[in-house]
Amino acid sequence: MVNGAAYAFENCRQAGTGDNAGAVIVVLDPNLRVIEIADLSSQHIVVIKISRGSGNDAITVVSAYFKYNTPTHNFIIKLRSILDRESRAVIGADVNGHSPLWHCDSTNDRGSQTVELIEDFDLTVVNRESPLRTYEREGMGSSNIDVTLATPRIANLVQGWSVKDVTDSDHNVLTFAVDLRANREPREVAHRYNTKRADWAKFVTCLCDQRAEIDRSNIHSHARTIVNVIQSAATDSMPRVSVAGRRAGKQPWWTADLTTAKKALDRMRRLGLHRTNRPTYNLARNAYVGQIRTAKLEAWRCFAGDINANTWGKAFSWAKNGSRSKKIPSTVVRPDGAMTETIDETAEVLLGSFFPRERHKRDLTKSGPLESYDGEINAERVRAAIWRMSPGKAPGAEASRPGC
Repeated sequence: MVNGAAYAFENCRQAGTGDNAGAVIVVLDPNLRVIEIADLSSQHIVVIKISRGSGNDAITVVSAYFKYNTPTHNFIIKLRSILDRESRAVIGADVNGHSPLWHCDSTNDRGSQTVELIEDFDLTVVNRESPLRTYEREGMGSSNIDVTLATPRIANLVQGWSVKDVTDSDHNVLTFAVDLRANREPREVAHRYNTKRADWAKFVTCLCDQRAEIDRSNIHSHARTIVNVIQSAATDSMPRVSVAGRRAGKQPWWTADLTTAKKALDRMRRLGLHRTNRPTYNLARNAYVGQIRTAKLEAWRCFAGDINANTWGKAFSWAKNGSRSKKIPSTVVRPDGAMTETIDETAEVLLGSFFPRERHKRDLTKSGPLESYDGEINAERVRAAIWRMSPGKAPGAEASRPGC
C-alpha cells in the first residue's frame, strides 16, 4: 500500500481500510457497478457488492486476511456477520490455517476453526488439487493457506479455479470465474470526438445521406435515431477521443525498454529460473524494478517541468485539484439508522442530505418569457451577447461541443 492505494493499481477502483490495510479489492472492469459495504469492512476484511447494472445479479465479494498474530476467532466472528446478511457471496481468504478440505496434508487449530465456519454456513470450498501450492517461499517451504469459498446460492456459478505462478509474491495467484447468468442489459455507448480535427464537409454529407434512417413515429424513437445518425456521421468524419478511466492499461511513464525488460524477466520465470537459480533471477528482477523507478522519476520531472512552458497545463491542474480518487463508494447510514445497500440508495441519501426536499411548499411566481426587443441590433450588441456565453458547457448525447 502506498498513500492508501494498492501499488501499481493506482488507476483502478479500490476498496480498503486505511494506509495499512491488510486486505484490498481492486476492480479492473470499469463497467461493473461496485459499492463497498462499509459496516462489514475492517482493516483485514473488505466487503463489496458488484453487479452489471441489475440488482438481481449482484454478488458480494469478500477479501480477508487472517493475520498470523491475531486469534483466528476474531476473523471468524466477522465472517459470520457477513454471511448472516449476504447469501450470494464469494470469499477469498488467507486463513493461515491447514485442512484437508483445501488439500493440505494435515489440520491445525486455525484450520479447524475455519472448517467450523464452512460447515455452519454450508459453504463450498472452491479450491482444486494442484501441483502448485497457494503459498511458496524459499527457505520456508510451501502450503495451501489461501482458500476460496462460495455460499450455496452461487456455488455452482464459480468455475475454472486454478493456481498460477505469475508474480514474485510468496502467494501464488488464484484465478476463477463467476458466471452471473443474467441477461445483459444493453449499455448506452458514450462517444467523444476531437472536433478540432473534424472534416465538417464530410460530416454534413453523412448527415444528409442518413436522413432517411430517422424514425419519426414517436418522440422517443425520433430522439434516439437522431442521436444515432449524428454519432454515425461523427464517427465517419472525425477521430474519437479516448475516455479517461476506460482502460487501466499502460502507464504514461512506460517505455519500450521496460517492455523489453519485462519480457526478459517473464521468460526467466517460464524457464523456472526463480526456483533453480534465485540469485540470478533476483538480480534481473531488481534491475527491472530499478528501471521502473527511473522511468517514473523521469516522467515526473517532465510533468512538473511542463509548467515552465505551459503555465495552465496539466501540472497546474494537478496542483490545484490534486489526483483523482479511485476509492470505491461505500454504503452510508440512512436517517432511520439502517445502512444503504446499493449505489442508488447511497446517492439518494446523499442528495437528501445536501439538497433536502422543502417541507413547506411555497407558491412559485412564474416569470417570463422575456420581453421582445424591438430596438436596433448591431455588431456591438451581438458581440456582447456572444461574450456572455460560456464555451465550457458539457456536450449533449450527440457529443457535439459549443466550438462546432
